[in-house]
Amino acid sequence: MVTNSKLKNKIAITCGDPNGIGAEIVLKSLSEMPLDFTPILIGPPKVWLSQKTELELNEISEILQAKAEKVNLFWNGENSYEPEFGKLSEQAGKISGKAIELATELALAKKISAIVTAPINKEALNLAGFEFKGHTDFLEFLTLTPKAVMLFCAGNFRVALQTIHVPLREVPNLVTKEEIIETVKVCCESLQKNFGIKNPRIAICGLNPHAGENGLLGTEEQEEILPAISALQKEGILAKGCFPADTVFTKFEKFDLILAMFHDQGLIPIKTAMFGKVVNFTAGLPFVRTSPDHGTAFDIAGKNLANPQSMIEAIKLAVELTN
Repeated sequence: MVTNSKLKNKIAITCGDPNGIGAEIVLKSLSEMPLDFTPILIGPPKVWLSQKTELELNEISEILQAKAEKVNLFWNGENSYEPEFGKLSEQAGKISGKAIELATELALAKKISAIVTAPINKEALNLAGFEFKGHTDFLEFLTLTPKAVMLFCAGNFRVALQTIHVPLREVPNLVTKEEIIETVKVCCESLQKNFGIKNPRIAICGLNPHAGENGLLGTEEQEEILPAISALQKEGILAKGCFPADTVFTKFEKFDLILAMFHDQGLIPIKTAMFGKVVNFTAGLPFVRTSPDHGTAFDIAGKNLANPQSMIEAIKLAVELTN
């Protein structure tokens, strides 16, 4: 039965890099879950039609034509691209970038409730002239957001990143008191607004082994991280730390969020424990955006081997947060 709530909750899902597994995992996901929302797939129709599916695909020329309990296809660009699975391509980068732009435009105009993004190839994106290191900074730019934060969720296991896609040698210079305070505030606001957590409990990792051992193994903790925690506590934020990163993730149930200082420090623990169930959520944006916890998988693209579980979780979370 079609209800107003299903039609109202329109979720845009981008195609990602058309030479990867994006279209495959999106269509597999939608075939395995109840359509208690209105999916709107963003990308050239040929990209979606290149996949084997029993789903009924409804091509539309404007969002108002979207039908509940149908898989709607929306695109306002060229439709001549034929996917070349597993191939790095400037044209594929253009399509993935345009899909992000189009979905963002729809979200800002409040024509859709949320965005779920399929994996992109960052090299292809840059070849196409989109000079971004990933979805987070791209969306931050498109929405004029002062600061967007990568926040990974697997149930109540949540990890945010202080620094994202930067070389390790640059990380210490980016771990500053001011930046940590800003990141935690963005995360707290999102946990309150999107996840309904009134007073988020935040665990903050150290940068160095053993959280620096009181300066013996590094000074960033004493000079930047601990002063940031103290300032946050004075503002009433339930921030604790800084904790050695090799043990704090074993206690994730005690916190609503763990803030890691760099990419692999945070993602190795949550992906090792929960791979396939992890969702990438962007905190700080004016709308909900989620994505799966993996990349384009060029090595298996076009072979119908991709596991859709993380995409299923990403779609479910987007629906849950916008219902």
